[in-house]
Amino acid sequence: MERIQWKAPYPILRHHFGIPAQTIDPTVDGIAQIADAGVLDVISLGADQDAQENLFRPAQQNPRSTGAAACPSARKPI
Repeated sequence: MERIQWKAPYPILRHHFGIPAQTIDPTVDGIAQIADAGVLDVISLGADQDAQENLFRPAQQNPRSTGAAACPSARKPI
């Protein structure tokens, strides 16, 4: 909040981030590195489309599209 007030009227820095993998663990590790570097104010999870659409219905996810172009939203392989 302090940075937002200090930088006003300039926007905060936000970016989508996700590492294509079988689990979300590599993405979590990458987000930790970005946070430690202090280069962004907000990091949005770059989840794959199938994971977004079926977040609450993981059984309906297509195993062939797991991690397609982004990161999954689960710690265990689907």
